[in-house]
Amino acid sequence: MPLIAGARVIELRVEAARVASTRQGYEDAAFHLGRAVAQLVGDSTTADARRCKLLLAQAHALVTSRGRDDARAKYHAAALSAERCGDLEIFARAALGFAHRRTGLGAFEPGTAELLERARVRLGPELRGLAIRLKSRIGAELVLRSPREEGERIVEAAVREARALGDLATLGWVLDDYSYAFWSPRDTRGWAALCREIEQIGERLGDSELRFRGARFRAMAALDLGARAEFLDALRVCEEIDRATPLPYTRAMVPALRATLALLDGDLSEARRQADTAASLGAGATESGFEMIARVLRIEIARAAGEAAAIAPAVRELARRQRDVVGMRMHSAVLMAELGDLDAGRAVLAEFVRDELTDLPRDRLYLPVLFCAAELCVVTKSREFTGPLELALAPFAAIAAVVGATGPFVGSIAHHLGALAMIRGDRAGAIAQLEAGAAFHERLGAVLWLARSRELLERARAS
Repeated sequence: MPLIAGARVIELRVEAARVASTRQGYEDAAFHLGRAVAQLVGDSTTADARRCKLLLAQAHALVTSRGRDDARAKYHAAALSAERCGDLEIFARAALGFAHRRTGLGAFEPGTAELLERARVRLGPELRGLAIRLKSRIGAELVLRSPREEGERIVEAAVREARALGDLATLGWVLDDYSYAFWSPRDTRGWAALCREIEQIGERLGDSELRFRGARFRAMAALDLGARAEFLDALRVCEEIDRATPLPYTRAMVPALRATLALLDGDLSEARRQADTAASLGAGATESGFEMIARVLRIEIARAAGEAAAIAPAVRELARRQRDVVGMRMHSAVLMAELGDLDAGRAVLAEFVRDELTDLPRDRLYLPVLFCAAELCVVTKSREFTGPLELALAPFAAIAAVVGATGPFVGSIAHHLGALAMIRGDRAGAIAQLEAGAAFHERLGAVLWLARSRELLERARAS
């Protein structure tokens, strides 16, 4: 049987990938496109021109089948091939794909910002929308670097340019970058409106991923504001999108959101089941950040169930390995202090207040880390640290602390301010804040947190 020529093999593989994609067989599509890439030999401009298109298509298929993390290497290879052969549109789209991390919780990557800028400066006016998207993503990258103000200014400028351009897809994805650059505690209602706009643009475009991203963050904004009906509506939209267009991203995010709801409702068995599902699907899809999300959910479920001792060794080891992750370190210290290791808890709290509190990154983990610090202060009865913690928390007394992109919800800030006031001996201040915290938790339907607020409130009134 005669061998099929290389060019014909590529054509057959591309066609097989197309057919697989029409049947939602994205894993098979990624495989066929990878085999097509393997048929290309040499580093000529002609080879690179074909290679960059195949790699970009393969990366898109991997995003749909396995998740963004598995696709990033292909996006990067596509960008470099396109840069070499001068295909500026493919270069820009591949650079955006490489830069785009799902959770927005990654560290600053100087090489990523540099790649985006190399793509941006080469685009002509005919690709203005792509240039604006590159600009906004550069800003989003720079927000991950301290200080974040430069990145915020760049993204805000890109939003103005996208609105002036009038292209809905450009605007939707630029606003998505803005949703990460926007520090939500500073204006939670403004952030909620932004997320709703992203969701609406995604719906108008028929872009299920963009719509999901807006709805997912709208759910978080609802928790921040204590708006249960809004949270349930956003969760409903997320579930609807996942049923219609299941992606690795949505498959893992939806059970994480359900776990957060179950924890709000005090249904610990359901919360544990959904958290385990999220962890399994997130790991299988190689989605960044799901390991941390699942661990935080499990810690809060174990604390609520009185089972902290069972997970203490694993949490202690995790904190040791991730000592540079302040949120995980503080969460572990709270758990250990509740189990009796008060001296270690005081030491962690003292180090945090001295070295990290002032420069704590302004991101979605800012208030959850302060929640941990407040909890640690209360458990260890460290009155000397109440002042700086109350000063940091006071501007956010009307909202709540919610971890990351899916929860869990970890209490209204008013509740934590009330608990700190009790440690300080301020009876009137504690009662006022705990009454506000109890009202917030009742409005949200956060039954376990409502019970905590009421218990502290009774103690404050009796003191």
